[in-house]
Amino acid sequence: MAEFEKQIKVVADDKLQIMRAQSAEFEKRIQLLNEETKLLQESKSTFFDNSAINKEIEKIRIDIVTQHQAQVRLQDQIKREEGLINQQVNNQIVARRNILRDIAKQNAEQEALREQEERRRKAAKAAADAERERLAILKEQEAIFNKINDGLKASQSNQEKAKNDLLDLLAKQDGKEAELQRKMHKQTEAINDQINAAQQRLMVAQLQAETDEQIYAAQELEKATITEIEALEVLRHEKRLAMEDELAQLKEANAKKEAETKKKLHFDELKDVQSIFNSSMEITNALTEMNEKKGMAARAQAYRLFRVNQTAALANIGFAIAEGLAESAGQPLRTAAVIAAGVASTAKVLAQKPPTADMGMIGNNDPLR
Repeated sequence: MAEFEKQIKVVADDKLQIMRAQSAEFEKRIQLLNEETKLLQESKSTFFDNSAINKEIEKIRIDIVTQHQAQVRLQDQIKREEGLINQQVNNQIVARRNILRDIAKQNAEQEALREQEERRRKAAKAAADAERERLAILKEQEAIFNKINDGLKASQSNQEKAKNDLLDLLAKQDGKEAELQRKMHKQTEAINDQINAAQQRLMVAQLQAETDEQIYAAQELEKATITEIEALEVLRHEKRLAMEDELAQLKEANAKKEAETKKKLHFDELKDVQSIFNSSMEITNALTEMNEKKGMAARAQAYRLFRVNQTAALANIGFAIAEGLAESAGQPLRTAAVIAAGVASTAKVLAQKPPTADMGMIGNNDPLR
């Protein structure tokens, strides 16, 4: 249970970590803009006409306000998400604990049934004929339980493999998205470096301009620098949009793959449960034919075996529902589908009729019914 809680919390924290990283990025941008404003303010004292610098400072201040507002909104969203995610995690943990408790109760009831069956077999040792019939039934019953156990083991193995495949898929998706984020960050940094270099060149030229020719050259460089910076900012914006579009497409494709993988996992779980249930019913039907020749004791044993198999099928369905609910937390449609599938499977198991007289088994008035 501790490992399950840890995994749930790790998954829930992923989204918060991304949002916190975005908030830190806003802070870094604001700091850089403040530093740039400070440099421009310091350079004003060296120029006669500061109108261009004032415009640039005003533009930066507007950008700072915009960045700060976006950061505040993001921090508010983080607080809301923290409360919501903590509640969802707690709900998932409580739901899993309740389901595991119910499964343990069902296991205890199965154990009680097995103990009752053992007492009945011991009582049948009084007669040699009853003993031979009991041994024959025990042999058939052992085959049944072996087949059921083999089916359960195969089901658990298939489920474990499917879950590992899903975890591998999620890991690969995270790696690709992180790589794309790094690429976008590097491109933005490269363009920012070009803008900073152009601004530095202009600043140096303006500081060193003493003669009329140098002042004129600095003014021309300022015009060229503004044009260059505007072009670089347009390029930076276009690259960011293109990269964000690519990232959105990647996330959409990843979400589709994840949904398909989970759908396959859910389908395989239900298929395994159905296979185990069908195997139990097939073997019980085979015992029906055998009981035509073996008498009432064997028929009673087969009826009890029918109930044991039915209980085992219900327990396995409960486990599948528990796993499905844990994986579909926060997805109302998926949760509803899991519950609906579980209800349908349970109804099918409970709808199976116990052996009756017309089937060559115990009669309708038999006290074992």
